[in-house]
Formats: sequence, C-alpha cells, structure tokens
Amino acid sequence: MRKDSFKYLKISLLLIFLVGVDLFIKKWVNSSVNEPILVWKNFLGVDFYIHHVTNRGGAFGMFQAFFKPILIFRIFAVLALICYLFKEDHSFKKIFFIISILAGALGNIIDSFLYGHVIDMFHFLFWGRSYGIFNFADAMIFIGSLGLLITPKKLEHGSITKEN
Repeated sequence: MRKDSFKYLKISLLLIFLVGVDLFIKKWVNSSVNEPILVWKNFLGVDFYIHHVTNRGGAFGMFQAFFKPILIFRIFAVLALICYLFKEDHSFKKIFFIISILAGALGNIIDSFLYGHVIDMFHFLFWGRSYGIFNFADAMIFIGSLGLLITPKKLEHGSITKEN
C-alpha cells in the first residue's frame, strides 16, 4: 500500500469514527432522553446535565429562521475543508484538527437531513449560570477550530513550512 493511500485510509477512519460517535450519542438522546439527566452536581461549582433539545439554527440556537441557508453554508464549508485537506501535505496534528471540524459539520448536516434539526444535549451550569446547550459535533468543531488557531507555524528560511 502506498504511503498516500495509507494516509487517506487513516484520515477516512478517523472521520468515520468521530461522525459515528456523534450520531450514536444523538440517536441515544433522541430515543431515550425525555427529561434532563443529572450527570454531576456541584463539581467545583459546575453542574452537568444531558438534555434533549432541538436546534434549527446555528451555535446556541441563533438564526433559527435561517435553517436552509445555514445548512447550505455547512455543506459548502465541508467541501472547502475537504479540498484544503487534500490540497497539500499537513502535519498529523493539523489533519486531526481539520478532521475534527469536518466530523462536527458532517454530524450536524446529517442531523438536518435525518431529523429536520440538530440534536443538542450537553448542558453545563457554571456557578448557577447556564451555558448554552451543545452537542458532540459542536465540541469537535470548537476543538478543531481552537487547535488550528493555536498551533504554531514554524518559520524556516523566511517562509512558513509544514509542521511535522
């Protein structure tokens, strides 16, 4: 097997795994969670619940009136990320962050087609104040985006080079 083929296989398996975890959690929440489930209470002032919430908008339910434009944007964002991923050689760290974003976006796109909305479930209360309810896909998008932002670029001979 060629090195490139093995790289694409690893990328594909990671993407399938992350999307699968997201879809599994959402299916469980959709079929089993009727009332909020307390996961932990007052751990360093933080409460964590599993809720079943539907979201036809973007982050934290914003722009719910724009469900179709948001869906179209997500699809184009996924296509752009796929093109960027295979355009050049990236470090494994950068590939992981891109795959995290892709998996999250794909999970939310699949939800939109399966349910007509996105299923959110993770609800944190920090010292009595509610933080928005989100899902595993949203967390993957956040982790991937943050990772890409904070990953340092190495300078070599005055140009930016790939990180290994």
